[in-house]
Amino acid sequence: MKRKRFALVGVSNRGRAMYALPLCTQFGQTSELAALCDISQVHMDHCNKQLPKPVPTYKDFDQMVKEVEFDTLIVATIDSVHHEYIIKGLKAGKDVITEKPMTIDDEKCRAILAAEKRSGRKVTVTFNFRFTPPMTLIHRLVQDGVIGEVITVDMHWPLDLAHGASYFHRWNSRRAYSGGLQVHKSTHHFDVVNWIIGDEPEFVSAQGGLAFYGKQGPYRSKRCMGCPHKGKCQFYLGLDSEPFWRDFIQLHRAAEKETGYVADSCVFDPAIDIEDHYSTMVKYKNGAKFSYSLQAWSPWEGLELQIQGKKGRLEYREMHSANAWKDPRDRQVIVMLNDGSRSIHTPPIGIGGHGGGDSRLLRMLFEPGLSDTEGQMAGTRDACNSVLIGVAATKSMQNKSAWICIPDLLSGRRKA
Repeated sequence: MKRKRFALVGVSNRGRAMYALPLCTQFGQTSELAALCDISQVHMDHCNKQLPKPVPTYKDFDQMVKEVEFDTLIVATIDSVHHEYIIKGLKAGKDVITEKPMTIDDEKCRAILAAEKRSGRKVTVTFNFRFTPPMTLIHRLVQDGVIGEVITVDMHWPLDLAHGASYFHRWNSRRAYSGGLQVHKSTHHFDVVNWIIGDEPEFVSAQGGLAFYGKQGPYRSKRCMGCPHKGKCQFYLGLDSEPFWRDFIQLHRAAEKETGYVADSCVFDPAIDIEDHYSTMVKYKNGAKFSYSLQAWSPWEGLELQIQGKKGRLEYREMHSANAWKDPRDRQVIVMLNDGSRSIHTPPIGIGGHGGGDSRLLRMLFEPGLSDTEGQMAGTRDACNSVLIGVAATKSMQNKSAWICIPDLLSGRRKA
């Protein structure tokens, strides 16, 4: 069997661990990594050292496309430039796999949709949350009509202090790069609700702000390295941090001359311009309503999800933090029907990153012949629906608008 050839653009932690290494090891019999592309030779060299056999590296994407034969482009860059490489890949006649979010605003969504249509090629967006055992089970129960027609969905996702702060140390804290957490982070959550209930969002309203990080904080420094508040600030991040962050910081510091990217930025930098908390309401085309909230500085992290249908109610919760209280309902899908009956479903423990979602997604991407029985593989329409909830939430907060219309954003009718 001829191996399928892939090129990867964006070779930082996610690109290396999620795509480059598995392609060259776990899926090496059917897939081949043909080339790496990144603005940093340091990152590409670091990746090549971990591969069984080094592959060609390119700083110039167009040169890579001209010189390397490959079938599919994988995009794992920062969010704000996803669209550039997706569109270039399509124009070159390649299928594209891209990390979520597909892009960060409505204009770029429309450009990708148009490019995909012109090219006749396919864009796949990697929503690994769909592939976690709990979400797969909940999707099946709802789609099988166990609780009847969905009327309301409530999801609450606090990020604990370590995870939440990580976004404010990095490039994610600038809206121009990430679109804000409601695009970069919450697109996972918006997408999984869209998928579970099988509907498309129509109107969005939101409120939120920056209450804890940025200029709200008590300390100031350009970065953690050399910070005079090291001994007092609980968010200090340096080479004496836990191994993951130590290695992360060390690698990015080595690449700074090429990238200009400071990976240990101060979480209290006044230039931070994204929200650290928000509440969002979504109305769907078929009438369901979805309320959602995220806070990025909670003592514990986890998920609370309630879905109310005409026949009954489904509840689910996950506690992620080690210091979260122990609750017997953790990781149990509880179904309560209007006739008084009750059932408890316990999904299997997912193995691998992101609750097992990464490993299941990788199999679907790179193992030939697997059937997508749950409809978990997402395309550009799914990706736009999730991105545009976040985009509409931002517009609603910024413009103090009661409702933003998703179809207007998708068509380009709304310019604000």
